[in-house]
Amino acid sequence: MSRSLQVRLIGWLLSALAACLVVVGALIGWIAPHLTPSAFPALHATVADSGVDSSSFLGAALTTLGVIVAILIGYNVAGMQTAGQVLSLALTRALLFSLAPFLLLWTVTTGVGLVYLLAPPVYLGQLWQLVLWFGAVVLLMLAYLFTLPWRLSGEYAARWAVNDLRAIPIADWEERDGYVVLQSGIAAASNRGDLGTVRAMSYVAGDFLVGMRDHAAEQENGYHRGRFRALKNLLTGCSQYAGSASTAVAYQLGAVTGGVLLLAAAAGHPLNQPDSDLYSGLLRSVGPSLDRIDALWTGVRHALCRGRAHQQPYLLRYWLAHESWATDDARRTQHLADGLIYLHSHCLRAVLSVSALDAPRQEVVEFEGARLLTELYRYLGTYLREDIERTTQGDRQRHMLRLAEQLLEQLHTLALQTYIAWDAESRTSLTIAYEEYRSHLPAIAVTSSASHQSGAR
Repeated sequence: MSRSLQVRLIGWLLSALAACLVVVGALIGWIAPHLTPSAFPALHATVADSGVDSSSFLGAALTTLGVIVAILIGYNVAGMQTAGQVLSLALTRALLFSLAPFLLLWTVTTGVGLVYLLAPPVYLGQLWQLVLWFGAVVLLMLAYLFTLPWRLSGEYAARWAVNDLRAIPIADWEERDGYVVLQSGIAAASNRGDLGTVRAMSYVAGDFLVGMRDHAAEQENGYHRGRFRALKNLLTGCSQYAGSASTAVAYQLGAVTGGVLLLAAAAGHPLNQPDSDLYSGLLRSVGPSLDRIDALWTGVRHALCRGRAHQQPYLLRYWLAHESWATDDARRTQHLADGLIYLHSHCLRAVLSVSALDAPRQEVVEFEGARLLTELYRYLGTYLREDIERTTQGDRQRHMLRLAEQLLEQLHTLALQTYIAWDAESRTSLTIAYEEYRSHLPAIAVTSSASHQSGAR
């Protein structure tokens, strides 16, 4: 269980216990005293008979309630101010709304206490009611304070942002507060070197992009300027400070880049055209550093082919979510190959601009280009294959493996066409890697089929 989930569970438990105290208090103070006295003699007893000084009790309770709300507001102001400046005022409003249960119960409890102060309660059960409600106010305050760091975290901001975008067409994203929160949150965390926030927000955003289904866009299946600007500006905004941050930021941005690539492919956006280029702003922000370019490509490769704990790789999730597409639909693999090779060529252009290299630039570009593609081939033929085998079975497994094989074939074909000027050594090494990792996919399909048949017998 993740740390954030543990925090939320504790907050829910404290809130549930507070709700129980409110219900029990209402029963004890307002209902039980009016039932048969013999059933609830202690609650039916009058305050005068008990000898309790209700005025002192109520004065102490109301004073403490005032102190509690003052402490909570003072604790809350700085956090809300930071959230409003760094992220979005809309997110700040959402955080304030989470105070509503506490403020509502505090208001009711204080109001009832004031009424009892003016018109002293008759039954002792009514004083017990205030005791229980006072305890409920304290529990709700603890629940809010315990979960406030989570609500101010990047992961919470990202989850709120993607929920704001989930039912909205891609072309309309730029008008939403959630879109701004994703951009400003990841960019600001990159600028201050907060790698934990960059990681959390990038993974939430990437997971959302892979699972996003814009049915109208998929039916239109083509270029749309609004969708193009939304996806391109999302990448550009998130990567605003990546050039001055550590290479780890570029790596984490690979999750967002991979998600944008798959979402654009699902919408039919042309991924290999200069006039509809999604990556130029991203790579301009990342800069010409060879280390950052390598880290970005590695992040994309990991997100697409290597699932995290309890998460399938993006490619597998993409294919499973679109199983209803026709078998010859280019969005299954061809568009993905186009987008990956186009991103790869952009990365190589960035490498070309690196001047502090001992070897001639062209040789460096060819060497790095072959290495980056070889690593992608390896991930398709090993890690993606392993995840397919582990999470799918039977015909679905063989179908997923065939899609991985098709993607690998189309990637290699495009690579040889795109980099025809490479020297023979680079092209040969790339072909050898392709043949090696392509052979893994049919082999595992046969092995899996045989093992299933053996288990059936």
